[in-house]
Amino acid sequence: MKALHTSKKPQKCQQILMDMQGIILDSSDTIFAVERHRPLTEWSHFLASILPTLNNLKLDSPEIYFPNIDTLGESLSGLYDCSFISAEWEEGKLVLVWNILDLTKSESLLKRRQQKSQDRIIEEQLALPKKNLAPPKAARN
Repeated sequence: MKALHTSKKPQKCQQILMDMQGIILDSSDTIFAVERHRPLTEWSHFLASILPTLNNLKLDSPEIYFPNIDTLGESLSGLYDCSFISAEWEEGKLVLVWNILDLTKSESLLKRRQQKSQDRIIEEQLALPKKNLAPPKAARN
């Protein structure tokens, strides 16, 4: 299977193998556990919204990439990069491979760093001498 490549350092990666109707055939379960032989569309509105497009994928179709998805399914919010490719499985059956990168921890770290930087800028601005904000003398008339 083709892996999703990104310049970001992922915390976890999961692959889900499903048929063209979104029924789970297999999963690595590294981010969340899924019940095999159930439709992913039951709990993932994201997948339900894009499944008609994914059904058009052919074996030689390019990977479809969705960066920065904030909710994959019920009670599964965070930050995820997702990609989909088609692959040949048992007896030549065409299936979908859903690659999921969990970037939630990286996002939280980035937000904390940004907040510290912004706090430092505010502190520096507050430490500056106060300027006279009165309008110039010519404008007072």
